[in-house]
Amino acid sequence: MSARLGLARAARRVASCSRGTLALTMSQLFMGALTIGIAAFRGTESYESFYYETQLGHANYGASKLAADHARAANANASNNVISTSIMGPRFAVEGDNITVLVDGALACSRCAASGGRDGFDCNLCQQFMQNYPAKMLPKLAWVRAKQALLWGSLGKLTSTIDKVASLAAEEQISTTVSAIDSQVKMRAVDPSTSGTTWGQSNESTACSNAQKDALGSPMPGAAFPPVMSVNLMGQGFSLAMTQIMPQIICAVESAGGGGGSSSSPSVTLPQVPSVADATAQDCNALQDEMEQQIEQQQRQGTTGFGGGATPGAAAPGAVFSSDVAPYVSCSTSTVSSPIRSGLGRAYTYVNSSGQFATCTFNQPACQQAKLKSNSAAYLQSVGLPSTPSQASSSIGGTTLAPSDSNWNHSPSMQACSFASKPVDNTIATINDNVTTLISFGNQSTQPKELRANHEYQACGKWYFPDAAGDFAGTPHDQQPFVAAWKYAMVLPGGGK
Repeated sequence: MSARLGLARAARRVASCSRGTLALTMSQLFMGALTIGIAAFRGTESYESFYYETQLGHANYGASKLAADHARAANANASNNVISTSIMGPRFAVEGDNITVLVDGALACSRCAASGGRDGFDCNLCQQFMQNYPAKMLPKLAWVRAKQALLWGSLGKLTSTIDKVASLAAEEQISTTVSAIDSQVKMRAVDPSTSGTTWGQSNESTACSNAQKDALGSPMPGAAFPPVMSVNLMGQGFSLAMTQIMPQIICAVESAGGGGGSSSSPSVTLPQVPSVADATAQDCNALQDEMEQQIEQQQRQGTTGFGGGATPGAAAPGAVFSSDVAPYVSCSTSTVSSPIRSGLGRAYTYVNSSGQFATCTFNQPACQQAKLKSNSAAYLQSVGLPSTPSQASSSIGGTTLAPSDSNWNHSPSMQACSFASKPVDNTIATINDNVTTLISFGNQSTQPKELRANHEYQACGKWYFPDAAGDFAGTPHDQQPFVAAWKYAMVLPGGGK
């Protein structure tokens, strides 16, 4: 009996120990699994961190490359603008010299002819002109015109494409480099130069303005090349004046004294040129004489019966003028309430068929302005210069470019962004899912989806002029592209999305 009780107690102790051992073993297994799971989860965290840093690093590399290559292209564009300015200054000076020599030659030869060849001074200058103008001045003029047009045309084509070419080359190199490191990474870029151009404005106006400053601030007139005549009859001031108006002629600057735009008249007038001034005076004097002759002829024919006066600027009723005279004539009759007043030019007064005093006045200033434009255009054509804005645009051969956006230092047009993305490793994502399930005791509702999401990481690069500090800090924005270089490529890291 006692033996059976002993065996029963022993059996109960064994059963109790087995349950305890099993419980301990299960607890240890769970804790071990949890420890392993936490360690594995920590491994996925490390992977996530590495994944994030690596993709952002790829994006930063892409942004740095894009910004740096754009900055190099901008440096080239800025240099091209400076070069285009440097050749235009000498052209202004040579063109001014050319007009000066022509005027001097015309004066000297006309005085020599008037003296019958006895004026030794003028005849000597005339001989210099006849010998040296075709042999020296014309080749010099042809050379500088050809070089300037060729240079502007070539550099203009280069600046219109170099920024886009730099962007395409940078994107290709970024993709190739990153693919060699990790073929699963996909790179893309958002670059304004691929859909348009960040250099869309013409450099013509600023280049001509800066070239004019260079030409007037240096002894270019008469000294850029050996002078072809020993004496300047018009004085050095004439050459400077001619050089000063060259931007308005060659570059068709819209703010020029004579207007500009799409008009068929020249953008400038040349009252300084004696032949132009003389021709203008002769034209207007001839038109005044025609006015008087036409009135006298109509008087003789009895057809000058004024009917109460005429509208200024038009022929009076009964007094008909030719189309070239009529725009400058105002006629009126004298009454008690409206006496004859002096006009703007020479007046012709007579008694009309109604017994009234009538006056026709020739508008000399209006005639001078109109004829000065047409005579200036004819003179410009005679010396091979453009007489209209459209001719001017074609004569310079092309133009280099300036930034499209006037606020380019703070504009998205001067910023390119690079994006990197890569699928998450499926093994790591599975471990992450299993560990999350384990520590949540099988609660699938807490399963995170972030790790399995396809993240894309972004970084952006900017390129800009150093207007905030440095040597060019005080340079106006509209002139900086032509005197400064692009120096910085700043990378702005962005977060994943």
